[in-house]
Amino acid sequence: MGTDYTDMGFVHCIDEEDCRQVLPGGLWDYMKSLRSPGAIRHLGLSSHNPETVRRFLETGRWTW
Repeated sequence: MGTDYTDMGFVHCIDEEDCRQVLPGGLWDYMKSLRSPGAIRHLGLSSHNPETVRRFLETGRWTW
């Protein structure tokens, strides 16, 4: 892509099964680790289920 960074790291449409895989699998932690050197400027996620997003936020892994 010819760049050292991306403006957004985004996990699209997390459902219950994805939430079980994204959190323990280290994807979110990996994305967070790329923020410090500036490779990813912003992180985001989406879901069709507000309860799934609430559980993700309650883990405390959203903060940086």
